[in-house]
Amino acid sequence: MSGEKTFDATQHKIDEARKDGNVAISQDLLKSAVCVVAFEACRALAMRFDGFVQAYFTEFITQLAAVQQHRGFRADNVFMWIGASVALTLLIGCVSAAMFVAMSWVQTRGPVIKKTPIELKLDGLHPKNYFKKVFAMKTVVDLATNVLKAALISAVIWFSVKDVMRQLPNAVPAGIEEVAALIGKEAVSAVRTTLFLLLAMGIVDFWLQRRMMLKDLKMSMQDIKDEHKQMEGSPENKQNVRSFAEELMSGAESGTNALGGANVLVVNPTHVAVGLRYVHGERRLPRIRSTAVDERAMKLIELARDTGIPVVRHIWLARTLYAVEAGQPIPREAYRAIAAIYRLIAGLEAVPDAPSTAPAAAPATPDKLEKPEADI
Repeated sequence: MSGEKTFDATQHKIDEARKDGNVAISQDLLKSAVCVVAFEACRALAMRFDGFVQAYFTEFITQLAAVQQHRGFRADNVFMWIGASVALTLLIGCVSAAMFVAMSWVQTRGPVIKKTPIELKLDGLHPKNYFKKVFAMKTVVDLATNVLKAALISAVIWFSVKDVMRQLPNAVPAGIEEVAALIGKEAVSAVRTTLFLLLAMGIVDFWLQRRMMLKDLKMSMQDIKDEHKQMEGSPENKQNVRSFAEELMSGAESGTNALGGANVLVVNPTHVAVGLRYVHGERRLPRIRSTAVDERAMKLIELARDTGIPVVRHIWLARTLYAVEAGQPIPREAYRAIAAIYRLIAGLEAVPDAPSTAPAAAPATPDKLEKPEADI
């Protein structure tokens, strides 16, 4: 059915949705990626932090003791350590922010700036629309994702605590430092495992978000036709552009090159001419090789007759094919009519001593080649 939205969105519609800020993006992927980068940066500097924190407090206590003993206060050392700590904190923050921007850029494929103004929509206050939004597929997916995340985090914590309890009896006799090291090691392992699991779920969530976005943008056949009409503009502008391009190419065209290799010319009857080419085994569908109007159409008709190319008069078909750019396959609604034309030509060629061209004014052709039904 032409009204059902079963066709994938065209690139033009995706670009228009992007201008309105409708892009697939996963907040879970952004947050988990930033947390992984920040955690790994801190983990890589863990050994440095141990010595740094210890030296910082040692220097701070030493300076306080010096003040109490009236030996003077060397603020430069304390400020140096404070500056180093601030610099490391800013470094990790900058790396995390850069990761956030990079992941946003990857998901949206560039910056997204919504150009349409923000409007207050009161339709969402209606109970029917509210419950429709609550039970929408996106809401269900988000709920399932949150439940799965909670289950994974609980499982990681459970196994980490279980592992600590298993090793704790062996660590207690060694002293409090060994116990603290064991707990710290298991905590770091649990946090790292959790973050990487959330990162993997973020990737899956981004795939689901993009799939749902493309599903919401699906189009019907009528939507595709309307989009083509909108992109092509008015018939007058299209004719002017074609005429200008044809004038530029007319000087270099001669002989059958003007027909673009067409083996059938469909006319209307003298104002429009469209050259078609179909050779069995060459392409699956016939293609439009040349289009012309008015005087140029007359020249193509004369050239086709001189070179033995069949000329078929079909008013509706000629107008329909003229709306398609040269080099493109024929539209779906023209399949039946064009198939009838090639069957007619094949039948004429099979008859001995049959004329090689079908006259442009042949009365039988339009009667046999009627406009196809709308569902073809």
